[in-house]
Amino acid sequence: MQVNVLPTSLTLAVGSGFAQQLVILRLEPGKLHLRKLALLEGVVHALRRGLEPDLALAEVTAIDTAVQPDPPALTIAAYALLGCGTALLLGGGNTPRRRPRYAALARLRFRAPAQG
Repeated sequence: MQVNVLPTSLTLAVGSGFAQQLVILRLEPGKLHLRKLALLEGVVHALRRGLEPDLALAEVTAIDTAVQPDPPALTIAAYALLGCGTALLLGGGNTPRRRPRYAALARLRFRAPAQG
């Protein structure tokens, strides 16, 4: 059996030679949850160090059920703070703007030299 996993598809090749069957499943992408990814990375490292597969499966199930999404009010507040910080970094704010130095040149009037 050969398995190829991508974020939105799962490809399984079962059998050998001309008797091999290929199954391709299209998956709906879920939301990115960095906390779950970090916990799953810990399970993968534990598997590489010799954790039993049954225990690893139990840990993955526990991670999937235990980690809940953030409350909507907290998410909205975080996006508002992020937007304010970004606006300040990009030069937004309530300070009066100074005129550019070359604005004074635009107000000068040039006179033609007197002909005599």
